[in-house]
This record gives sequence, structure tokens and C-alpha cells, in this order.
Amino acid sequence: GYSPLGLNSSNGKSTGNKVADNTMEYIGMCYSDGCGILVARTPDVAIIHNEIRHVRYTGISTGWSWDDEDTAAKNHDVGYNLIHKTMGLHDDGGGIYTLGKIPGMKIHHNYIHNITRSKFSGNWGICGIYLDNGSCQKLVQDNVIENVEAAFFAGNKPNYDNTFDRNYHNVPLAKIIETTNIVTNNTLVQGSNWPAGAVKIMKEAGPRGAYRRPETTAESKR
Repeated sequence: GYSPLGLNSSNGKSTGNKVADNTMEYIGMCYSDGCGILVARTPDVAIIHNEIRHVRYTGISTGWSWDDEDTAAKNHDVGYNLIHKTMGLHDDGGGIYTLGKIPGMKIHHNYIHNITRSKFSGNWGICGIYLDNGSCQKLVQDNVIENVEAAFFAGNKPNYDNTFDRNYHNVPLAKIIETTNIVTNNTLVQGSNWPAGAVKIMKEAGPRGAYRRPETTAESKR
């Protein structure tokens, strides 16, 4: 697909959805707050092997509950996605953005790179993976973050019991991470000297096989 996709439920009726092997690009050209993939308080969803590029706001956004109260959201599997050139206009977001309590959430094996702050943005953070208000019980593991202002954000309370483990980054680890979260075994890389584990993640991220699509330009899509 070449358009934003949204799954929105607050009562658990939209469940068991899978979004896989899509290419989504040039999102938010008219409504600039649009995300490549938006999942609200939906249980048991997998967002895997997608490429999201050229977006004026965040690439993948899930949760959308600003506190740590229980909702229908659980078991969001966000993995093996290739995300780049997002945040083309706004701030307060990044490659992957989450809000609220999502038990069983895994953010893993994503390659997020080349996200640059727009001259029109404000002063809020722009990070590879951004766990905002109410974020708890989320696992952020085995991701590669390259050429972004900071790899992670997890600073707006309540924000606790999230684990950042075995990630690779060539930028500062975080804009803010609350001390109530767990940060272990992350690797800071100089320049492009990625170790083999990071290279494997980078190669495997994005759509598989024939689903992978070449980069296009806005002019060629008219």
C-alpha cells in the first residue's frame, strides 16, 4: 500500500490484525499530522516487515492513552520495520511512537535512520523510538537507530517498567529515559562501523522479497 493505515478500537473488538510487507510513503502531504501506520487501543496486533518513508509526522504510532490505566491495548508486536525520513514537518515523535500502557508490547528488529528536524518544527523531541506518557511494560530490543537526534525518549510520566536492551545506535542513547525503566546491553557505534549483529537487523528490516519497492520521488508519483 502507498497510503496511511489506521486500526482504532477502544473496546477490544478490533483484534488479531496483521500489517505486513507494505510500503508507505509520502504520508501527510495534505493532513500533515498523519502517520504511516496508526494503531490505537487495539489488542493483539502485529506490524512487521513494512517500509515507511517520507512522512511529515511519525512512522508508526500505537496506544493513544495518556496514562497507565488498563485499556484494551495489549500485545503490540512492532518488528522488522524499515523507517526513514519521517518527521518531515512536526516534532514530538519519531520513527516509532507509543502512548499508554500496553502489556506485552515488543518493539524489535527495526531499522530507523535519517530523521532530520524540520526548520518548521518546535522544540519537542525527535527520536528513533519515543515512549510517551503512560508508557510501561514495553520491551525495546534489537533495534538499530542511525542518524537521528537521539535513539530513545521515555521521559514523560507515568513512564516505568520499560526495557531498552541490546539496541545499536550511532547517536546519543536518549533524550530522556526515566530511571524507573531498565536500560541494558545497548551498543554505541562510531559512524557507520556497525557490528555484524546490527548489519543483520538492517538487512532484514522492511518488506520481504517481491514486496520490497524501490524508492520513488513525489514528482514521479503524480
